[in-house]
Amino acid sequence: MDKILKDIHWLFWGFALVSLVYGIYGRINMSQSTLDFIIHDTYFIISSVHVLTFQSVLLFIVGFIYYIFYNSSRFKPVPILSVVHALLTLVGLSLLFFIPMIKNRLSLVNMNEIVLVSAFGVLLTQILFLVNLFIAVLRKKSTP
Repeated sequence: MDKILKDIHWLFWGFALVSLVYGIYGRINMSQSTLDFIIHDTYFIISSVHVLTFQSVLLFIVGFIYYIFYNSSRFKPVPILSVVHALLTLVGLSLLFFIPMIKNRLSLVNMNEIVLVSAFGVLLTQILFLVNLFIAVLRKKSTP
């Protein structure tokens, strides 16, 4: 388990690379694909390519922070929070990642709600990530 957590940054970096490559591929083939959602009386339209680019940058930054913390001898994040963060982030972003393909094949009435819940879940998961790092900084591991 410790080996997996020490290399958790590769999981985020790999997913960031897949997201970036898919975003570049999508720029060519999915230029008309968008994520649309309504909040009260405002209608938001965001290009899927921009969502994938933002997603890849976010995943790279999170992977880099995990790399710094898990390869540090002073700060160690809580392992279970790291695993929960990784799973929830990758599930939530995977859902957003595949929304353009899903919405073209399925006629779901609540596609807007799926996008909003997924985006909100990823946001809450990042707050969990910050809490985990805050705990790691507060409980400095004593160096032998």
